[in-house]
Amino acid sequence: MADRWPPSRKAPRKFGRPAHDRLRIAWIGDGFRNSVEAQTTIDLMELQDRGRFETFGVSLSADDGSPIRTRMIKAFEHFIDAYDKSDSEIACWLREREIDIAVAVAPEMGDWRSGIIADRIAPLQVNLGYPGALGTRLFDYTIADRHTVPDE
Repeated sequence: MADRWPPSRKAPRKFGRPAHDRLRIAWIGDGFRNSVEAQTTIDLMELQDRGRFETFGVSLSADDGSPIRTRMIKAFEHFIDAYDKSDSEIACWLREREIDIAVAVAPEMGDWRSGIIADRIAPLQVNLGYPGALGTRLFDYTIADRHTVPDE
């Protein structure tokens, strides 16, 4: 993994006080359809405080027409179907929007594409939902619970 996705040579923006009124968070995943990922994260997506956060959903999967897909689209202020775009096109789109935090939803599962995160698209990059070792330093943090990463 580290050989395939070495650290980006692009200098990341420094994380600090956002240049915008609200912190910009992009959620990227291939599970924004009828999937386990959508079923376990939809409440989180819908409960984001739009007064404090500007939210972006980036779907790496095609629209399956499911009700949960419709909920996912409504959960974000900005939503892009990116399944037909290249990793570099998606990374460029996110960098142009000056994303502050990029959250990879279940990276390395399904049709996840590491090239997006490898391009260092945000000052903070977070792994949500993949408990295994990724063999790379693409992420600054992993969001986990006691079920995902037991205390012992």
